Amino acid sequence: MAYKIKVTKRGSMKNWAKQIRKNIDYVEKGQEIFSKRTVDYMSRVIRDNTKRKPSTGRLAKSIKSYVDWGGGMITVFGIGKTSDLPSYWAAVNYGGIIPGGGKFVRGSFDGEGPVAGGDGVRFGKDNRRGAGMRAKHFIRPMNYIEKTQAWFNMEWPKYSRNRMSKRK
Repeated sequence: MAYKIKVTKRGSMKNWAKQIRKNIDYVEKGQEIFSKRTVDYMSRVIRDNTKRKPSTGRLAKSIKSYVDWGGGMITVFGIGKTSDLPSYWAAVNYGGIIPGGGKFVRGSFDGEGPVAGGDGVRFGKDNRRGAGMRAKHFIRPMNYIEKTQAWFNMEWPKYSRNRMSKRK
């Protein structure tokens, strides 16, 4: 989104440059604040839509905001670099077969083992011991990226208009 900032040159070139820098700093701070809000929103979408409880929360915790600087000012801000996310991020967002394609995974269940209709029993992978299991069920898509993008598209224009109207 592009901003239009009206700057009127009054006085020296030095004062004019200070005024421009002040406006740029204000816009950049707003982008930084909103990127953190977006991270919070995406993490909440993931936590609220997790079907299998208890969840480790690893995916939601791995989402961070980042800023790319270019020429002394923010050129891009974003969230969730794929290199920082767990390997299953795409399977959770888009759905599909669990990574590994339904292959046999050696390991064991914590506690007494799974109970039909029971919750809270986790399967731990262990290549050295355990009976194992074969994942066969399709993972339903959570669409946390798309939900966050839709939220962002609605909230960012309101936020930026409001922020710029409060600028001194």
